[in-house]
Amino acid sequence: MHPPHAFSPYHISRQIVRALAYRLALTDKALERHLGRFFPLETRKLGIYIQLADPRVKLDERANRIHLRVQLLVRLPGQIKTEGHLELSGVLVYDTEEGAFYLNRPEICEFALGSIPPGYLTPVRVLVRSLLSRFVVNVPLFKFRNTSLKHRLVRSVVRNVEVHRGKLRVRFAIPKRV
Repeated sequence: MHPPHAFSPYHISRQIVRALAYRLALTDKALERHLGRFFPLETRKLGIYIQLADPRVKLDERANRIHLRVQLLVRLPGQIKTEGHLELSGVLVYDTEEGAFYLNRPEICEFALGSIPPGYLTPVRVLVRSLLSRFVVNVPLFKFRNTSLKHRLVRSVVRNVEVHRGKLRVRFAIPKRV
């Protein structure tokens, strides 16, 4: 016979959270597949066309940061076309209301672009930053699904997220007994 508290909501939620805590670990490849649905990103302004494509994720355990590297294509007036890449990194933050993780405080770590006329370099950088800012604010790196019972149960008990052993691991806070 089970003790009366064995079927209490606290006991059941504790078991669910424990079970899920060890299962919710995202690899860089899983994050790339998720982000790949939103690429290519494109913008056009003042005759300058910019495209960001082929997102690659690198998880940095030492700094607990996520790096996102994308290919960059730039077309300028006069049929000038050049390619390059850029890498940005940031930390993940969790939005409880949305049940989603977003990249916060992104910094461009690397920006490499083939030769372009010097007068276009500043406008290209401004457009790239603007495009990335909108992307980072609007697109979560991971979002709990409302259609999944497991996801609905744990979205309010997320404590933190960290890069550990090559994966993005989500830790849960187990509710205290009342």
